[in-house]
Amino acid sequence: MTDPTEKWRQAFRDLQARLLESGVLDLETLRSQRRDPNTAATADWARTQGSAVLVLADAAGPVYPTFQFTDTGDLRPELAPHVAVLQDAGLSPWLVWAWLTEPVALLSGDVPEQIMVTNPRRAGRAVRRYADRYRVGG
Repeated sequence: MTDPTEKWRQAFRDLQARLLESGVLDLETLRSQRRDPNTAATADWARTQGSAVLVLADAAGPVYPTFQFTDTGDLRPELAPHVAVLQDAGLSPWLVWAWLTEPVALLSGDVPEQIMVTNPRRAGRAVRRYADRYRVGG
């Protein structure tokens, strides 16, 4: 008989691997994309973005999911406020990343980060509903 907890852990590891394969930037790559003078400037910029930027801890340093950036390394303006809402509700960066980039029931199987471009009001309602479900201490 398979341990349900171990099954859940394996599913989460599989999800993490799939998300990482979809693309991340390390600090140096983000620095280059943003054309910052050094990684300290990039790290400072990321810190000033607060909960609007997804940052994941990695053994080699922070990594940033690529889907949240424009070609010039700025946060996607239609996405960043929603990232903040979800992270401020207490969801981990992994869960925020997964929810934004996978088909979700609150959008009838559509992908939130794509709907934010085509129907921002609909996406915003779904983000608020999802955040309300998982708000920590609220």
